[in-house]
Amino acid sequence: MLLSLSWRYWLLVFLAILGILQGAAARNNLRGLFFFRYRAGSYVFAALAIGFPLYIFFNWNYRYATSVIEGCEQAGLFTLAALAATLSTLVISSAIRSASFKRPAAQRPGLKAHKHGLPALQRATIYHILREKANGRH
Repeated sequence: MLLSLSWRYWLLVFLAILGILQGAAARNNLRGLFFFRYRAGSYVFAALAIGFPLYIFFNWNYRYATSVIEGCEQAGLFTLAALAATLSTLVISSAIRSASFKRPAAQRPGLKAHKHGLPALQRATIYHILREKANGRH
């Protein structure tokens, strides 16, 4: 076995949370968090990224009948996987989607330049938002 039981659990939770974040971004049209150009791609990724870990979790006892992950370890691994998936989503989406948001929001038709909070992710990636804040444009 290449990965320990704890690392398998962490990886499955990480993948599932990536899927949940992509599904939520697609549902709320937060294009700055998309890994894919269209919402449909995010929905397909979400379904696969959530479905596979769920399948493994529902068959966990058949696969690993003699192994156990303690409760406190499981809580810690879940928390770390959630944090890593959130940060990975922000970094990956900024790296992949940055070319889609080259023009400032004020120059794009139909978009308001001064959205704050999560609605700002409808018009830009987290990288662009942080860059605008650092430059004092927001």
